[in-house]
Amino acid sequence: MAHSLHFGVFLSVAFLGAVLRGWFGALAGCVLSELIAFNSAVETLDLSANMLGQRSDAGCIALGDALKARPSKLHTLKLAHNYIGGVGALALADALAHNGTLRTLDLSANEIGSAAALELLSRLLAHANPVQRLRLQGNGIDAQAAAEMRRKLGSTGLAIEI
Repeated sequence: MAHSLHFGVFLSVAFLGAVLRGWFGALAGCVLSELIAFNSAVETLDLSANMLGQRSDAGCIALGDALKARPSKLHTLKLAHNYIGGVGALALADALAHNGTLRTLDLSANEIGSAAALELLSRLLAHANPVQRLRLQGNGIDAQAAAEMRRKLGSTGLAIEI
C-alpha cells in the first residue's frame, strides 16, 4: 500500500476506510500523511475512526505539516471520530491556509471544544480559503460559541454544521 501511495498509483480511499478503520493510530497517521502528501491522485480521503488524535494530535499535526509542505489535490478530508483535540484542528487550519483545493473538512465527533472551534473558524476565514463545508457537530461546542461562529460566518458562503 505504501508503495502505491508513494508513486501516485490510484488507491481506492473506500478500501482504506473499510479495511483499515480503527487500525491507524497516531504513528501510522504520521507515516500515512507523508505518503498522501506525495500522491497526486487522491482527491477524497476518509480516515474517520482511526484514532489520529492520540498522542497529543500527532497524526493531525503530521497531516497538516504534509499538506503545508506539498499541497495536494485533496477536495474532501474526512477525519470524524478520531479523538482530535484543539491542537490537531488548529494544525489542520494552518495547513489549509496553504491549500487551494480542499472544499470539505469533516471534523465531526472529535474533542475540539468551543474555544478551538472558534479559533479554527477564525483561521479559515482569515485566509482566502476555498473550504465550503465544515462539519463540527459532536465536538462539545456550547450554544454561545455556536452562535458566535454563525455570526462570524455572515455571508462568507461557508456552510458549517455544529
